[in-house]
Amino acid sequence: MNNKKLIYAFACGLSILFAGIYYAVFVNLGQDESKSTASEVTLYMNQVGLYKQQDSIDKMKAQLETYGLVGYQRDMGDVTAVVCGVSTSKKETVKAQESLTKNNVTFLLKSVKTKDASVIQKIHDKDYAGALEMMKESK
Repeated sequence: MNNKKLIYAFACGLSILFAGIYYAVFVNLGQDESKSTASEVTLYMNQVGLYKQQDSIDKMKAQLETYGLVGYQRDMGDVTAVVCGVSTSKKETVKAQESLTKNNVTFLLKSVKTKDASVIQKIHDKDYAGALEMMKESK
């Protein structure tokens, strides 16, 4: 009888131990990709326009501010793209689309991948303007 109690106690102890190990493993697997030290990072954004003149860019960025969004500019060669909802999370970028749709602003969902360590550091620091500028220079 004493052996049965000992076996049950040992089995329960091992179950608790393995449950803790599984929990720790799966919590680490489910971490946000923006927090990882990945060698490649994807940056999602909503492109709201392409402009050649700086005053048009400034007007669109000001308009985005009135909707509660931060506008960034991305040099595309002979034109400049105005983007908003910039994030490493596609869900966050899609969430910004609600405000754009509500205010009848047309947009395109864009994504850019980078392996450049200095750009990745700027992205982790949430310096999206700096990251977009550096991506322009690295192309």
